[in-house]
Amino acid sequence: MMGALSLTALLGLTDVLAQDGLLLTPGERQGIGYVSGGVGLDERRYLDTRLGIDYNLKLEFALHDGRYLGDVAVEILGADGGSLVSLHSPGPWLLLRLPEGRYRIRARTLSRSFEQSINLESDTTGTLIFNGWRDTPVP
Repeated sequence: MMGALSLTALLGLTDVLAQDGLLLTPGERQGIGYVSGGVGLDERRYLDTRLGIDYNLKLEFALHDGRYLGDVAVEILGADGGSLVSLHSPGPWLLLRLPEGRYRIRARTLSRSFEQSINLESDTTGTLIFNGWRDTPVP
């Protein structure tokens, strides 16, 4: 856990929130609230309770074989293709609070990037799973 603290402090992204023994990275950037975490079952259970209350979109990052993956660069683009915000997710889950609308989400790590789209309507939640990464980049 010290590595996550050091990485977060080094990058100057957010404060690290320790709540009930959980290590989560909450923040707000350009009006978009978010929290990153999901290391361990307790963190994932806690974050699941926040989806639909504080956040309306959950991104999950994993390797091709299903193992969770952190340290992911995320860019959120609006319907017009313009970049709304870029974030760093130290944990394998990233919960976001976005206004109603259509978005494209780009996720980058391990020298690869993936993109998915989602339409968020009022009072709904969504989940996007990015699980195409491999331990070594595909040529």
